[in-house]
Amino acid sequence: MKNSSSHNNVIYFVPVIVWMCFIYALSSRQHITVAEEPMINFLIFKTLHVVEYTILYVLNVFALKKNESRHPLLYAGYITILFAITDELHQMAVPTREGIFRDVLIDSVGVGTGNYILNKFQIVT
Repeated sequence: MKNSSSHNNVIYFVPVIVWMCFIYALSSRQHITVAEEPMINFLIFKTLHVVEYTILYVLNVFALKKNESRHPLLYAGYITILFAITDELHQMAVPTREGIFRDVLIDSVGVGTGNYILNKFQIVT
């Protein structure tokens, strides 16, 4: 049986929500460039996608683990990818931005990266 204080562990989702708000804020910005070469922009911003979603996945894993989830790695993946989908839908409403399914796949690489890191260093078992 779960500890009665486990209901108080909702606090562990605060970093998840803050990070989601950060991603949402970045997604709300109009299109920006950092280099004149389109391929360099593409590589930089898609790398940022992977990093953002790796962090979100790891935060979800820790929040779920603290809340004694039976399958924190699996559920964290679901939550992270669902957020990636909603973020792409959100971008469809932002001028100069577009929601692209390809970006959900790139964000999913962040889930895989986070999972690899957690398993490689045996951070979550």
